[in-house]
Amino acid sequence: MSQIIKLTAGSGPLPPTVVESLTPNFNADGVTAGTPTSGSGHNINVFGINGPFGELITDTINSSSSASGNIEIEDRTFTTSLVVDPSTTPGSRGTYNTIASAMAAATGPAVIFLRPGTYTENITLKAGVALSAYSFFDTSIVGTLSASYSGSVTISNVNLVTNGANIVSMTGANACALQLFNCFLTVSNATGLSLSNSNGSSGLILDQCQGFVSSGFNLFSSSAVNTMLIRDSDLPLGKISGDSSPSASTISAGQLVIINSRLNTPITSSGTGGMQIFNSQIDTSNGNVACLIVGGTNGAFANVSENNVYSSGTASAISVSSTVTLSSIKDIISSSNTNAITGGGTLDFSDLSFMGTSNVINTTTQAPFVASLGAVRVTAPGAYPYTTLPNDYVIIVDTTSARTINLNASPTTGQTYRIKDNTGTANTNNITITPAAGNIDGSATKVINTTFGSVDVVYNGTQWSLL
Repeated sequence: MSQIIKLTAGSGPLPPTVVESLTPNFNADGVTAGTPTSGSGHNINVFGINGPFGELITDTINSSSSASGNIEIEDRTFTTSLVVDPSTTPGSRGTYNTIASAMAAATGPAVIFLRPGTYTENITLKAGVALSAYSFFDTSIVGTLSASYSGSVTISNVNLVTNGANIVSMTGANACALQLFNCFLTVSNATGLSLSNSNGSSGLILDQCQGFVSSGFNLFSSSAVNTMLIRDSDLPLGKISGDSSPSASTISAGQLVIINSRLNTPITSSGTGGMQIFNSQIDTSNGNVACLIVGGTNGAFANVSENNVYSSGTASAISVSSTVTLSSIKDIISSSNTNAITGGGTLDFSDLSFMGTSNVINTTTQAPFVASLGAVRVTAPGAYPYTTLPNDYVIIVDTTSARTINLNASPTTGQTYRIKDNTGTANTNNITITPAAGNIDGSATKVINTTFGSVDVVYNGTQWSLL
């Protein structure tokens, strides 16, 4: 690290064989001997040594002639030549005091090391030139990181803070890859991450990051055709900042992938933007807004959700827009809205669990996967006639009056229902089961007319069959 070496006349840290004596016994003319006096004319100057990037490694700090005869030389030799410190105090500074000046001198591959401090500056990143610090607790960049290079860059252990503009702005058409590793994202007055790069080989990775987003702002906005990956990250956003309604992060092109992470920002997709989310948690219950609004598609299996927890308060947890399909597998849904999952699109689902007061799927099209394990849904109709839903299984019928159960139209092959007299009076108040399409074992209806009677029906692809 930077240090001050003090050479004292006739003594000091260097042995006499190296420095016998430095006696400033000359006058201003540098020739005539005399009594030392102060002043710039009596300096003993030591030329600085430049490093491989032009940085000054040694520099004379104070060599003014005085009675003590001291010469102070700053030694700025580091394990890397690109060391940034905001201080300009000798003995505390690095080889540069701004990131931009270090970036201008750097040629990749290289690492610019940031010593603790706050750097308020916008930086144009260079391919192969990484930024690293000891810890995001004491090292912050307040400004925009612009990425339009061809190549890759890693930024690690830094607190990245909005300064009225994006933290990251990825633009252009180059194959541009950026990884934020173990960084903290403080999004308080602008969208955090903006991606508009048009190269399909580009991408942004948030790896083991933390952070929060203030109300009215969003974590990211992506119109790029590339991939954005959020992995092993904890971004509790509005919950930590105390805000109630962070804005939705948006993706209108490319693919968003979230793995093993926690977020509290709603996410909306549109256009050709796809979402794949695995083993994660999205909690928007502070703002009572949908966790996911799935409105985009990006090829086959573009929208997949598996082993996730969605908590949305009084709002529907997931909304699937018209013409769009979401595959939801082993997800946990927590919502008190009438419809836990809603929208005009298609939901392919299996093994869903409902933790809130709502367990209704109300998308236009619902297609259970072939196999479903675990507990089954038990439905007690509140009004009759009752039309079955694709996620029903056991339907218990109040037979205090004659009842009609209508089997839903366009059932999936393998769709199965168990219909049961729950009151014990079906012998006098029959249950009539009527398919909306097809027959039941060749008949237009099936009647349950025995006390506590029940039937199982399965759709075999052409008609309903009794089991």
